[in-house]
Amino acid sequence: MNKSNTILVNWEKERKIFEKKNQILQRSKDGEAIHELRVTVKKLNAYLQIYTLLKNEKDPHFNLNKQLLTKTTELFDVTGRQRDVEICLGLLTNLQKKSNFSCPQFILYLKAILKITRAWSAYAIHHYRKKELLRIKILLRQDDQFDNAEVLNQKIEFFINTQLTGIFELFRKPHQLRKKLKSIYYGFNLLEGNEKYQPERLNNILDDLGSWQDLEVLLLRIKHFRKDYLPKPFSEFANLKKMESAIRLKNKMLIKNVRGKTKRWLNFFNRSNKQPATDQE
Repeated sequence: MNKSNTILVNWEKERKIFEKKNQILQRSKDGEAIHELRVTVKKLNAYLQIYTLLKNEKDPHFNLNKQLLTKTTELFDVTGRQRDVEICLGLLTNLQKKSNFSCPQFILYLKAILKITRAWSAYAIHHYRKKELLRIKILLRQDDQFDNAEVLNQKIEFFINTQLTGIFELFRKPHQLRKKLKSIYYGFNLLEGNEKYQPERLNNILDDLGSWQDLEVLLLRIKHFRKDYLPKPFSEFANLKKMESAIRLKNKMLIKNVRGKTKRWLNFFNRSNKQPATDQE
């Protein structure tokens, strides 16, 4: 393997992790392995996206990277249903410990849904074939365009700077902001000498946005259950409404913190990169 091509090196690393987690899930319903497999798919998709963008060719083969990961993306989507329910159950446990909220009917509902989503995940995992990952591996191995580590580093730095454009405009769209910052963070994984940009600060922001996203998922599930299934006379109906309000308040504070942290990190990044301000508020 050409170690100067960090895209290929990191792709191979994640592909092996993906296969290991897939083998574990062939034998069990390990929720943590589901999470780790999905994280790996995100990285594989990000590295492929960066590769196709850097190729800068008119051939649509290099512009439509989702077509190259069709089956893997389908597996990601199916297992995401199970992951969402597991996240909700975990959050509810913590919320009930910290408050007087009680929602036994909602928990019963989620546990029933979990059985169904686990069955969907098991089916998708057992029917998944890794041929497309092997095809991409061959594609990356045969490409000698990124053999020069210094040139590749420059290209990745340029990619990161282009991704930072318009970041402030996404402050009112936390989901889009998270996707954009995650793409930048994965770009840092490919960049030699990235310590000067302190990517751990960006990772901290992504942790907050991840918490926001998890709570948003729970909020949607609560509203759906309360409005479509739970009888209004039940005391749990009022409890869930209170829980919704508490979640909205928590998420409002998370986003406020994210905005402050992101502004400070961008200022730090621009100073480290010796670039003018990336955007205007």
